[in-house]
Amino acid sequence: MRNLTFASICLFSSLLVGCQQHPPANDQLDAVLWTQTSIEHELIYRQVFANATRQLDVALASKDWDALPFAPRNLSGLPPAVIVDIDETLLDNVPLNARDIINNQVYSYDRWNTWVDQAKAQALPGAVAFVQAAQQRGIKVYYLTNREHSQVQATVANLRLRGFPVDSNQQILAAATPTGPWPTVSVRSS
Repeated sequence: MRNLTFASICLFSSLLVGCQQHPPANDQLDAVLWTQTSIEHELIYRQVFANATRQLDVALASKDWDALPFAPRNLSGLPPAVIVDIDETLLDNVPLNARDIINNQVYSYDRWNTWVDQAKAQALPGAVAFVQAAQQRGIKVYYLTNREHSQVQATVANLRLRGFPVDSNQQILAAATPTGPWPTVSVRSS
């Protein structure tokens, strides 16, 4: 009886392992197609950036305004700034995903690194106008990315090529970016 139970468990386990599915290389097909063909995708970006642009003047009109949820803070003396994400917020990397789908390939860091170095990412709708509007109002723009610190120069080149204002590489906050020493910001208690 024990041998039969053991054999049944082994057979059942091997059947379950055989049923295991691996996602195909093109498991992002629907998302990529929607992103590249949907008018809603473009309109969402345009609407979000138009709303953000309208908020710039509101923010500048109030000396205590900030976008962080944990107020109050003493912000006196700090210049106005905007921190904005790069990938899939400002720059469109979906063509890289589309190429992987066409070639039936899964994501590859090597292909990603080549893509970054080529600076082929296009600006997403409304992004350049928003960042330029911030800069025109004297707001310092900082760009946040999970790209490697070694890719900052290529990232700056890509941003500038698409019309984003970048005065220095220090505006790019990449993965493992060395930081500090920064002036401390005191928090007012209520």
